[in-house]
Amino acid sequence: MTPENAKQLTRLRQLGEPTLHPDYWGQVLTFDPRSRLLVSMVLGSKGRLRWWDLQDELPHPRVVQPLPGGLEAVVLPDAQTIMSVTVGGQLQAWSAADGRALRSAHLGLTTSGIDLSRQGDLLLVAGVSGDLRLWDVAHWRPLRDLEPASALLYGCALSADATLAAAGAADDRGENETQGSIRIWDVATGASRGVISVQASRVWDVAFTPSGNLLAAGTSVDDIILVDVVSMKVVGTLKGPPAGAWRLSFNSDGSLLAIGADTGAFVVLRTDGGGCVHAYSDKDDQQASAAVFSPDGRFVAWGEDLAQVGVWGVDA
Repeated sequence: MTPENAKQLTRLRQLGEPTLHPDYWGQVLTFDPRSRLLVSMVLGSKGRLRWWDLQDELPHPRVVQPLPGGLEAVVLPDAQTIMSVTVGGQLQAWSAADGRALRSAHLGLTTSGIDLSRQGDLLLVAGVSGDLRLWDVAHWRPLRDLEPASALLYGCALSADATLAAAGAADDRGENETQGSIRIWDVATGASRGVISVQASRVWDVAFTPSGNLLAAGTSVDDIILVDVVSMKVVGTLKGPPAGAWRLSFNSDGSLLAIGADTGAFVVLRTDGGGCVHAYSDKDDQQASAAVFSPDGRFVAWGEDLAQVGVWGVDA
């Protein structure tokens, strides 16, 4: 998928049986590094962790694991293990082959986001109250806490080389007012590298480009802020969906950015100027789902209404 042909994006597959739950809030999605497994965390009190092997022709998931309070999931590089976390801070590992529970741990914090290093050895965990923790995946233990932030934290991310960590945040301004900010840390020392305030009440999510030179931040208004992580300066602003950029995902070369809106919609933007190459909505503003690129650059997956998943691509 390229900026030139992404305008021809079409839905190639629809996964999962349509189900109607009054408390369905949307989905957070992720692929394994080989773009074969697609994992969905269904959000809501009837939360479910599901995954599909995309080489199968059937729309039914390989595994469905009830997980009330489920927040997010990642896949280890060998595609044999899936890790999930709940809002209450329960970290779990599951067998990708059959869904068996392998191990679990309680993190002791209310969780707002996670991200796995490209090497699969570090898990970054953001806590709502401003805590940011590194988890040693192989030894299944906390590695270190980063310098705490005096702010609410939301989505977090590790750079490709795992030297930097970032999180979206909202700083308390009193009288029920918040100021959105982007926060960056040095992973090796745990020290804060800086705080960048933005003209929005919240920064929902952050994502590093594959090169690691730029950081994109999705705000609660229709702006995506681009930050040079060396100079810690804002170097650009892209126009995203009007309801706010809830989740961000770059394609493999950083030329496209998929954005799941804070409603039932997603868009794909060019990063060299921000032109919109694709936009779609199911007009269900009660749910907000991630839109994510597959690592091989062929697909975008997006969580639809009725708890299904659409797999989009360029039909050859």
